[in-house]
Amino acid sequence: MNNLSPFEFFVKECTHLDVVVREEGMNNLNLICGLMGPDKVRSDLVPFIFDRLASDVEERDQVLLAMSKNMAIVGKATGGNDHLACLVPIIEALCRSEETAVRDAIATSTVTMLQNNSVSGDAAVAFVEMFERLSGPVDDGEDMFYPKYTAGKIGVEILAKATGAHRSAVLTNFSNLVRHEVLLVRHSAVVGILGAAQVLQSDVAALEVVFGFFTASLNDVAESVRVLATAQLCGVAKCIGQSTAAASVLPLVALACGNASWRVRQAVAATLSECADCFPDVEVAKHLYPPTLALLQDPEEDVRALACSAIPAFASKVRICVICVM
Repeated sequence: MNNLSPFEFFVKECTHLDVVVREEGMNNLNLICGLMGPDKVRSDLVPFIFDRLASDVEERDQVLLAMSKNMAIVGKATGGNDHLACLVPIIEALCRSEETAVRDAIATSTVTMLQNNSVSGDAAVAFVEMFERLSGPVDDGEDMFYPKYTAGKIGVEILAKATGAHRSAVLTNFSNLVRHEVLLVRHSAVVGILGAAQVLQSDVAALEVVFGFFTASLNDVAESVRVLATAQLCGVAKCIGQSTAAASVLPLVALACGNASWRVRQAVAATLSECADCFPDVEVAKHLYPPTLALLQDPEEDVRALACSAIPAFASKVRICVICVM
């Protein structure tokens, strides 16, 4: 063992019959990568990990989970930035895992890598094309929602790295995920709507696309999707500016205040203080204050409490005082 190089030691652990040893090998990636250096990581370690994933021997979920959690470390060890493209085959394979914990972990690692590195040119295209494969038609025998679920979680960061026609393609695919027939896929994508709006804040045409599928989410048949979308109302309003938001977002806030679902009303009540700063004073007084007062009489105690907490913000905006009797 003393004569083994760091890479050889890693291979020995990862091919061990004991799953605990293989898992430990993956958890040692930080140390192994540090000893190998970027060139060896790219030329030896990365191909070995992919070969393990591509082999006919099915790996245990706990090993794949450890691999996924440590992938951001491997990304940094490759030299980062455009070198991250060499990890695309590994990331894509893990994004297709049947185990939710593995998909969540690789999504988190991928987001971390893309946020902390400058990825451009061919490297950015590699990630965009991976996203298109994950969010597109599934392979024969593959569950239709596994890759799409993960695509929804990484879509915003891919969108941020894409440019030109590639950005338009990513936005179209992201829109399809928000409207997907499988609820879990919609959940994973809807959470990123505000992030997409922030990325595209300076692109009026793209913002209109985002607003289109945002509105669709607010009217989704699933209550849970409507709640997730409603929580982002004020954030989206800030992205599109006060004047436009007053005409397009303010009516949606008012509608949410009267939604049949108490959870949706709770979600909008939690954002009311923030909403008071998103629109012109006169619009707040005319269109938002009345439905807020209605929430003070909501059948649900939590909704009433949240509406009460918003009153000071409204009072300072419209220069009125309200005594709330619960």
